[in-house]
Amino acid sequence: MGAADSPDLLRVLVVGHTGVGKTLFLQRLHRSTVERREGPLRARGHTVGFNVEVISTHRENKFGSSTHVSDNERHIAFVEVGGNRNFGRSGHFPLSLMTFHGVIFVYDHHNIESATDLMYWYEYLKGYGAVGSGGTARVMLVETTHIPLTDDPSSAARVLPDELLGSYLQESIKKAPTFREKMCHTVRSLFRRCASVSRLSVTDFQPQYLRFLPRVAVFLHQLMSIVENLLLFIMAVTLFGPGQKSVSFCPPSVSAALRTIEDDASGTRTLKQCPLYDQGLFEATALEEVLSFLGSLRSA
Repeated sequence: MGAADSPDLLRVLVVGHTGVGKTLFLQRLHRSTVERREGPLRARGHTVGFNVEVISTHRENKFGSSTHVSDNERHIAFVEVGGNRNFGRSGHFPLSLMTFHGVIFVYDHHNIESATDLMYWYEYLKGYGAVGSGGTARVMLVETTHIPLTDDPSSAARVLPDELLGSYLQESIKKAPTFREKMCHTVRSLFRRCASVSRLSVTDFQPQYLRFLPRVAVFLHQLMSIVENLLLFIMAVTLFGPGQKSVSFCPPSVSAALRTIEDDASGTRTLKQCPLYDQGLFEATALEEVLSFLGSLRSA
């Protein structure tokens, strides 16, 4: 699109762990604002490197008319970064050359690592002056869900993904799981059976909500994460030297990672349980909050 070349176009950086739904989030947003006569969106797998999407955030009213707005006021450029963080300072070098008006941090409600991983993203962007006390960008924290969180039978129909989510998941499973992912899945499945919990979530790592058995599962999960992080730290230091900053010796806790982003000096907007599994539900429960955040970037 020609609007992408304009220096006055708002730019929003979207970061988060692999598979949390950054691409799907942008597609939901795009589908919410385009006219319904447009064809279905083509789903993609995991983003590798960078992906730039120029999306219209201006919606026509129900009579099909609207006030005149320029292309720069109508569109926003979203720069999505693939979730696989490279070790070393040059991993995402182009980010240091860009100016962003907003940063959206995304994590999955059922992916513990995706929440703690945001701490690394935040510290990385803080080093470039994008966020933090001297940051130039406003911050939004988005928690995504790919399945309904309620056990209400009336929501059973939503368990079946719509066309877009089905295509997205189909693309995602084409990537063969690594040995590490298989081991983590096996161990976590064992923990869930032992603790009689269906699935660990980010909420489970807030102790005030837990009973004894889930606390045991969380403790074992944290112990495994410490060992895994230690191995990654040793590998990173061996490959890139003691000065590397991609992996810290002590992994951050879920609460500490999320609290760091929520306490950003710009005043973080937080969106909990953003439903990516259903377009209608996304528009009903999440769209207004997202558009409100994007609108605040224009008045900054």
